[in-house]
Amino acid sequence: MSLLKKGEMLFAQGDVAGARRCFLDVLQEEPGNLEASNNLGVIAFYEDNQEEALAYFTDVLRRDAGHREATINVCKVYRKQDRLGKALSCIEKACAVHPDDNELRSLYREAADCRDSYVPTPTEPADKENVNTRDYWDSRYEKEIGRDEWRRNLLTFGKIKTYLGVRVCPNDTILDIGCGYGLLLDTLRDLNCTLFGWDISARAVRRVGDNGYAGRVLDFTTYEPGPSERYDYVVSSEFLEHVEDVPGVLRKMFALAEKAVVFAVPNNCLEDSKEHLQCFTRQKVADFAGGLACKKIYIEDFVEEFVHDRPGGETVVITRPTLLVVLEKGSRG
Repeated sequence: MSLLKKGEMLFAQGDVAGARRCFLDVLQEEPGNLEASNNLGVIAFYEDNQEEALAYFTDVLRRDAGHREATINVCKVYRKQDRLGKALSCIEKACAVHPDDNELRSLYREAADCRDSYVPTPTEPADKENVNTRDYWDSRYEKEIGRDEWRRNLLTFGKIKTYLGVRVCPNDTILDIGCGYGLLLDTLRDLNCTLFGWDISARAVRRVGDNGYAGRVLDFTTYEPGPSERYDYVVSSEFLEHVEDVPGVLRKMFALAEKAVVFAVPNNCLEDSKEHLQCFTRQKVADFAGGLACKKIYIEDFVEEFVHDRPGGETVVITRPTLLVVLEKGSRG
């Protein structure tokens, strides 16, 4: 009997812990297994952990938009939260793959009826065009690198460096997720650690490599860490506000870190940009972090300021309320 079938049998028999172990073992052997991820979402929903369940289901749908079971399960979560209208777009995609599926068609009608009454909360932006593609960010960085590198968040980067500076050991590894063209890595260079930078843009990662860091091109939102892939510290700045599935991405960042995850996000503001999908608050960050096995959670709010010379010679000072978040882990393992 396969591990997947064994897990499904154990869950049917009420052995939830045993089922979870089976599905996690499947993902260790086959990180891209959609059925194991969907089943872990079912377990999370059964345990009333709706955010974790939604993270698993949306991760499956990101990789297979027509996945019938994950679509139905997403609807179960949203219906329980009394916001089924938010599931309409994913039901549409599944219906395109399964046009004769009566259950999906019924869900579509139900979600459409709820659509007009669904209003996004201030911390939950309405759907936006997905610009998180390699072509988009290659184009962005092509314009900025070497000519308009103005995103030097000195206070934010300095706070991250200060935290790491009193904790890192020689030759510790630091991974920057969504590193862009490496401005945070530049700040951390003199910590004498081994620095890694991952980003969706090949153009940005080339610049990272040219500056002596270990760069890697990948879309972290669809990436699953291997069981032995670990870094001492995982850091990030100007990344999570671009992510739709924050719980899922944080889960992966936390899995990669041996000691701590350190990240910065805008504080209670959704900037007027088609790129930003999330509006964070202290409470929202604490809720996300609460689903992880943190030894300690530290959140600091401050205001970042940086100067930008606009085309035409105008110089402006940009201010951004910011949250610095540290998620510390327990002993190494």
